[in-house]
Amino acid sequence: MTKTQLRPNILFALGATFALSLFVNCGSGDSGAEGNGDGDAGDGDANAGDGDSDTGDGDVNVGDGDGDAGGAAGDGDLGNGLNCLPLDAECLANNECCGGVECLEDAAGVQRCSDESICLNVGADCSRAAECCSLSCVDGACGGDGSLCSPTGTACSDSSECCSNDCEGECIAIGGACAPVGEVCGNEGFDDNCCGKLCENLGTDESPDLRCARSSACGARGEICGEDNDCCSGVCLDGRCPTQDEVNGPLFAGEPCTADSECASYACAATVPGGSKTCQFLGGCRPDGEICTEGWQCCSNIDISSGPNMCLEENAVEGVGCQAHGIEGLSVCGLNENPKEVGEICQDTEGNPVHECCGDCEATVTGVWRCSGGEGFDECREDGDTCQAADQCCSGVCAPVETETGIELRCGAGCIETAGLCTTNADCCGGTCTGGVCDEQISECTPLGGACSLASDCCSGSCLDGSCQTIIVR
Repeated sequence: MTKTQLRPNILFALGATFALSLFVNCGSGDSGAEGNGDGDAGDGDANAGDGDSDTGDGDVNVGDGDGDAGGAAGDGDLGNGLNCLPLDAECLANNECCGGVECLEDAAGVQRCSDESICLNVGADCSRAAECCSLSCVDGACGGDGSLCSPTGTACSDSSECCSNDCEGECIAIGGACAPVGEVCGNEGFDDNCCGKLCENLGTDESPDLRCARSSACGARGEICGEDNDCCSGVCLDGRCPTQDEVNGPLFAGEPCTADSECASYACAATVPGGSKTCQFLGGCRPDGEICTEGWQCCSNIDISSGPNMCLEENAVEGVGCQAHGIEGLSVCGLNENPKEVGEICQDTEGNPVHECCGDCEATVTGVWRCSGGEGFDECREDGDTCQAADQCCSGVCAPVETETGIELRCGAGCIETAGLCTTNADCCGGTCTGGVCDEQISECTPLGGACSLASDCCSGSCLDGSCQTIIVR
């Protein structure tokens, strides 16, 4: 069958109830963040805002102003196409924040839209400062008096006082090449010295206090941890997530990134409007170097590239699949020796070859180039057919299905409802895949691979040929 459609647009597949939950104005009638009609955030003809809209009037309005993000950017700070506040924006109450996240006090004492899966609110139980949004853990609870954890070399009496969570009369640095959350940094914004690549001023303009900040829901390589699931790698070694020197490979899904080429998936993008970029899972199987726990997750789990009839699934044999890393508890997808299977990365962000495919090398709807097999991505497969990559399926969904012989990747009929198995955010009707299961939390933007009309529709901020893509250098 010829492919005639992309996967459903997350924002419209859920119907009117979801649309209202995203676009309803959040302020009171007196907030006065009225647009100026000119659309300060853009000058395109199509947009998601209304030049005459008022964030304080309680009206539901998607709008039709002149700017890409609409006139609501006029005198307020809502130039994101949604009449609610994105992650990290200053807020006064929970109902101002998009996506059901809470309005919590950060380390500088400022109320911001925050996700407690990333850090804990003031008063929550804690064992170390890095767990808390306030970067303060006092007597087993996240503090809220504005004091921050103590950096390396500062006098201390208890480990919980230290950003490193190690006190020996003074805060001791845990070995590694990068500085974890809370440690002093020198360059506000991007800072390569920080494990999370992000440095924030938690002081004032007159008296700055630059500290390494968290930039992902799970711990980056080198961050402080208490248990395995604190880390994107799924492994906590002696109180710290394995460092880049220890892993010695591309970044895993969930880890903070600055460029597509840093990730095993070659997909580096934000998952909330204006958020920090992290490596993303791709729809379907996972490519070489990606984190895994089971063989079926990996593109290399089958080898269909040997013999005279390359890429024919009836000739498939067992591949290398999910292999143990040198770090105990860590496994990554391996790579078959022959020309590579459907789903493996075949071209980098600059057009250079990465792997030779058993068939063609084609761009996917996310903008990432993957091996497409003998039939290519122009022909699509129906609901229930086996698959390796999302682009093989007419629905754009290639997700895990439990069969008599175990879990297999099969094309779905459409987006997957809450609690269904998934491989990527775009598989889910709500746009959020957490731990391989579609989450109840609804994304406030369209994830990679979802349908879009404008760049502002997409979490990544990039809409090309009707789908949300990574911002790739060509």
